[in-house]
Amino acid sequence: MFMLHRVRPRSDAPFQPNGHLEVTPEFLDAVLTHLKEQRIEVISLSDAAARMRGEGSGSGRFAVLTFDDGYRDNLDHALPILQKHRAPATVYVCSGMIDGTANCWWLLLERAIAENKAVDLDILGHRYTCDCADERSKNRAFSRLLLALRSAPVDEQRRVSAELCQRYGLDMALMLKAEMLDWQGVRDLATSGLVTVSGHSRTHASLAGLSASLCREEIVGGCADIEQQTGQRVVDFAYPFGRNRNFGRREMAFVRQAGLQTAVSSKPGFMRSGETDLLAIPRISLNGHYQSIAYVDVLLSGLPAACARLTFASLR
Repeated sequence: MFMLHRVRPRSDAPFQPNGHLEVTPEFLDAVLTHLKEQRIEVISLSDAAARMRGEGSGSGRFAVLTFDDGYRDNLDHALPILQKHRAPATVYVCSGMIDGTANCWWLLLERAIAENKAVDLDILGHRYTCDCADERSKNRAFSRLLLALRSAPVDEQRRVSAELCQRYGLDMALMLKAEMLDWQGVRDLATSGLVTVSGHSRTHASLAGLSASLCREEIVGGCADIEQQTGQRVVDFAYPFGRNRNFGRREMAFVRQAGLQTAVSSKPGFMRSGETDLLAIPRISLNGHYQSIAYVDVLLSGLPAACARLTFASLR
């Protein structure tokens, strides 16, 4: 199962700290062509889940395409390529990113660093004063602040986001409006005949850091928002951030209680026939820094995922 986020033309901007989350339309086109040449069938998530349970028809190697968050370019650039190849896909939509209420602190951080020669922030009582005068210093500042914010509690992330907006003149709602689908765009994807729109929480918070009631609301509420807007039942879910520190048995239990049939993580690995645990499905990231078919072949070999699993196991 491939994990993607954005599909849009290449940018010449020197500072792109989230560049690993986007690929070009040409690369997506090349990947789908290559999969066809390798006789790897691109199938829907529901068909893949049936195969894993031993219920579906079909044999041989298969791939599933998934896109996280609900970016506008999924409709503008990805969908035409999916239509060209008749390739189904799942788009996991964070409803708060669509209506402008989510706390996407990493996007605010990127914008603040990009537009300023220095960034000064308080995170959990520690003052970070970062030089951002050139590309190298901007990347260093982003890595430093990302590390600090990623492990901070959700309430602290919200407070820092408010500080970023006030101090550097940013507007989260306007940023999201420019980057994300609107609800009509979500409906257009849902009625395209190729895309299944699925849940990705309400605010993209790390679920493991929330109380039980808030965690359930993120899962159930986000899916309900999508169902209300599209009129289609949501049966699949993607954990925000999707690593070990972001979800576990509690979150998987809430997903099961919500009646969802599958849930995907960001942990590296492959889907295999006969597997019955469909609430923590691993995925392979198509990384924007490695847009070559040679790299795709390495991913398909399974070696990077195996190495990553060994690394994660050693860190536990």
